[in-house]
Amino acid sequence: MERGSLLVALVAAAAVWAPAEAGPLGLPVEAPLEAGAVWLELHSGRVRITVSREAAPTLRILDLAHGEDSDGFVLVEEREKWLEITQPHGDERTAPPLDVDLTVRPGTEVLLKGGGITVTVEGGAAAADKGAEAGDRGDHEDFTVELDRSRVLLRDVTSAGVEGRDSDVQVEGGAGRLRLAQVGGSTTVEDRRGRIEIAGEDPAYRLVRFEGYVEGRMEGGSLTVEDSVATLQLAGNDAQFLLDGWRGTGSIRGRYDEVELVRSGGDGERLTLDGEDFDVRAEEFDGELTAVLRSGNFVAQGLRGRVSLRLSEGAAAEIRGAKGGLRADLSGGARLVAEEVEPAIELDAKNSRVDLASVRSVRATLHRSELSADEIEGRVQITATASDLDLDLTESRTTSEIQLRGTSRATVDLRQPCVVNPEGGREARNRVDVSGCAIGGSRRPAGRRASGAPSVLRLSVGPGAQASVYGMP
Repeated sequence: MERGSLLVALVAAAAVWAPAEAGPLGLPVEAPLEAGAVWLELHSGRVRITVSREAAPTLRILDLAHGEDSDGFVLVEEREKWLEITQPHGDERTAPPLDVDLTVRPGTEVLLKGGGITVTVEGGAAAADKGAEAGDRGDHEDFTVELDRSRVLLRDVTSAGVEGRDSDVQVEGGAGRLRLAQVGGSTTVEDRRGRIEIAGEDPAYRLVRFEGYVEGRMEGGSLTVEDSVATLQLAGNDAQFLLDGWRGTGSIRGRYDEVELVRSGGDGERLTLDGEDFDVRAEEFDGELTAVLRSGNFVAQGLRGRVSLRLSEGAAAEIRGAKGGLRADLSGGARLVAEEVEPAIELDAKNSRVDLASVRSVRATLHRSELSADEIEGRVQITATASDLDLDLTESRTTSEIQLRGTSRATVDLRQPCVVNPEGGREARNRVDVSGCAIGGSRRPAGRRASGAPSVLRLSVGPGAQASVYGMP
């Protein structure tokens, strides 16, 4: 049979394509489909794909502009495993926008290429079941969408990949692997579970009620994770990350990124932030939070888990309210402001500044740093070298210890009655100026209170250091 006769038979009698046959088909086209992989390349029109176990696989292509009265055609070719269907370029009569309706079996591979089209894929219950059974399945993708300037809806699909420029993508439901690699555009994923791999330049990704694993790297753009339970392994460069109602474990690394945490985390869960010039905002975060910042800012309030900070190169942190304690390592001109932290703060500061207020207790090692502390309720243990201390311990009712080395200077306020116990001989005691407190060995602590244990300060002041202690009524 000649090629022309075969194509006529295909359209008129709905014959199945024969191997190695190719050519243009006049519109409309309607035929059963036996290929296990379909390649569609369009530059205008719309595509509807339905995955079904029951319905027979079929292909239907119409002229979207002229309907049945069409002079247009499509190009069809069978190459290796693919049945390739291509929209030709030309005027609107011979290359009109196409209306493609495709019904496939679960597991059929579909590749969509081109741009300027509207795509709807209905995976259905069969596809959802298949995705749950198949799991990750490596790099396999049932649907691969490579479209520019298009609108895409994927509903209840299994494994899929979406890439292109400036497209609007919506993914609803389904389970399995999802790959996102957009340049610009926006993508929303809702009510899905499985694995998501992200990439792209300046994309806007949003995950809502997702359950599973998310990994990848973004160059610019934004990623929002809302009301989801997921493991995160993310990296960015000048990107924005928002976790709102997120629970799980994970890490975010990169440069010049913005990270915002809202109503996220939980008991036994943790998040690590590691970046250069990060801008971090956290509010009402449970679980363990670790931030390693080389320059940048960290601002947080309402933290309920343990917080660990490592700040350098001028990074600054401000924490107001942390119920799980704080560990901070500062260097290179870093600064920390912390208020209402319990049960304790542990500090290791080099060439940095720390301001504390309303803190339960403090344990610190300082080198060439400045520490200011107000309303410290519990015990203070500080070792300072060539550092300046300004401490208000009038709320403390226990024994505190301070060791001053090098050229350190300390000013300490204690609540009366109070006792100061300088270590060393007369020479060491001469480096301590005490007013309003008894000095160790006195029979009675200074102060008017008739009862109550005194505040006690043990001081070790080395050569070159100086301490001034004041008892406050």
